[in-house]
Amino acid sequence: MKQLVKLLFIALSFSTLQSCSMLGGLPEGEGFNYQVGEIVYYKPDNMPMLIEKQVYKKNEKKYHVVFKNKDGQLLYNTVLEEELLDSPPAKRARI
Repeated sequence: MKQLVKLLFIALSFSTLQSCSMLGGLPEGEGFNYQVGEIVYYKPDNMPMLIEKQVYKKNEKKYHVVFKNKDGQLLYNTVLEEELLDSPPAKRARI
């Protein structure tokens, strides 16, 4: 009887883990635009940031990033993919 309960518990645990792993992944055919270790720029203030981790939550692609403030301290944040640029915008002279 104990072996049957143990086997049932293992089967239930395995099926639960398998169903959870299916829910958390990126949809088929989609990928992240930026890779871990890549330098990106924040759109509002052109702050350079280093991508530390790729995250997919609530159907949104996000990145954990590291950057320095004006005092030189390292800060961490989570940023949406839409808020990032791969290069800073070129500064153009106004005519």
